[in-house]
Amino acid sequence: MSKIAFINTGRYTSSRGNTSFSDPVHLVAMHNLCKQAGYESRVFQLGSPTGEQSIEEVFHYNPSILGLSFLAPFKGDIDLVDSLLALFRNRGVKLFLGGPDIQFDPKFYINRFGGENVDEWEQCTLVDGPGETLIEALLQHSFNIASPDVATKLSELGATLSEKDGVYVVRGLPEVSLDIQDHSRDYDLSQFQWKAGVKWATGCWAACAFCPNIPGKSKYKSPDNVLEEVSYLQDLGVQKLDIASPQFTAHPKLASAVVGALPPDTPPVFFSSRVDSLYHAVTRYPEEWKRFANSARHGIGLGVDSFLPEKLVRMRKYNSLTQAQSQQERLDTVLSFFDETRLSIVFYMITFEWQMNLEEVQSELEALMACLNRYSSTLQIAPENVTNVLSHNRGSHFSKTMRPIDFLRFERDPRLFVMLYAMYSMHELMEDIINRSSESQELMEAAAARLMVKFGLRMIQLLQGIPSEMADFATSFATLEDALGSIFMEGQDAYRSDRVLEQLIAVYPAKLQRKLQKFIAKEEKKMEKYLTKEYDILLTRKVLFRMKHEGKIDERTLARKLRKHE
Repeated sequence: MSKIAFINTGRYTSSRGNTSFSDPVHLVAMHNLCKQAGYESRVFQLGSPTGEQSIEEVFHYNPSILGLSFLAPFKGDIDLVDSLLALFRNRGVKLFLGGPDIQFDPKFYINRFGGENVDEWEQCTLVDGPGETLIEALLQHSFNIASPDVATKLSELGATLSEKDGVYVVRGLPEVSLDIQDHSRDYDLSQFQWKAGVKWATGCWAACAFCPNIPGKSKYKSPDNVLEEVSYLQDLGVQKLDIASPQFTAHPKLASAVVGALPPDTPPVFFSSRVDSLYHAVTRYPEEWKRFANSARHGIGLGVDSFLPEKLVRMRKYNSLTQAQSQQERLDTVLSFFDETRLSIVFYMITFEWQMNLEEVQSELEALMACLNRYSSTLQIAPENVTNVLSHNRGSHFSKTMRPIDFLRFERDPRLFVMLYAMYSMHELMEDIINRSSESQELMEAAAARLMVKFGLRMIQLLQGIPSEMADFATSFATLEDALGSIFMEGQDAYRSDRVLEQLIAVYPAKLQRKLQKFIAKEEKKMEKYLTKEYDILLTRKVLFRMKHEGKIDERTLARKLRKHE
């Protein structure tokens, strides 16, 4: 019987260039279906432990069916994929390509593997959507997508099967209930740092214009089955759980039932949420969430995105200004609810957006700093997230009408060109300092985020004294395009933000150039001292919050001492 290799191609690269891999939970149920049907099946992580070793491992396994999942729209692993597939071309292999990027960019994959190249494979199929029901349809037919019986079954499921340039394309496949998906693992979880992905929820009703997720009904795994999976994964040695859902709290009642059922010894759980849905969850089901928040160092990635209601409406996170204005009150409720618990909240921000001006960025940074000060024991944000720009998310509403460079079209206030790249440059300098430091990397990153906010506010003070027209939008925008284009031609390793910053500063009159250069040089010279001081401030604030939590100081004393360490 045929051998099947399910291959995950996704990886995460940090701002320091460190690479890590996520547990391919999206392949687990399909892999187990194949095994239960008597096929020999294995799950592989492309690039782990190295690209060459992972390719060699797949090659020696000698599969006749390759199923590749493409998660990231950046296609960072596409060269590695080419190297892998080169070993299997013209050998009668059936190739199946799936994952979110197939849905967002099918044309790329059809062009790359179809046309003149399609004869290299016995069959080539693009799977747009969940693959479990397709696997069930293929199991009895030797994975022959061209079988009339398979076409009939897909039609009965409401799916469509078409062909373009020799590539079969399957769309509209229904989801399989999470409760009947087998979560068994038979691959090495140590390559994922003993962090397992879990499918406890799917779907998100929101239709944010900057997000590639397609709105859909939220479905959840039953609490009993969640408990069974937690116990199973604990026996495997799993130390962290990551809920693979775009918005776990989309249905507050069902999400609360899941977290309320988790035993106290559950490994730390992390999930993503919107502010409004989390607000409804904690206010309607407080007991479940208090128990969850105090049982372990669980984490929530909270999509705050912006503190400015008008901007939230522009980004179409909310349909009305009234809805957007309610976010701040709900955010305060959520942060206060989890304050002095063991839970950690990670902020996701979109600080810069092409329609903003300097004053709006200032408001964003001031509001963020206020949150970081008020909730130092609970809240954290990555330094790169402080400079996050509304960007070209393939598959999002914005990406359909805008080029990637258009998201940097700061026509309302071209001073933002220099500000953004000055912050990028300072972040790179901070990362160099952190890499040399012997202090806690996690705390140094948190200190760097606070320092990024403070640097941004100092930069704004300087730029406010410079008329916006001095930045000359047309010249600045053209300069940015040319600078990035030149670096792109040289290769990714040639990129340094200070190279771009230098050219953007040159747009200004000579006197202002000297003023900007002097400010940047002074900040660079003092950056290590600043970062050390910020680290000490953050550490002191955390100690003070712990003392308050332990009853060693009262609220009034805490507030007085905190004012000295902001």
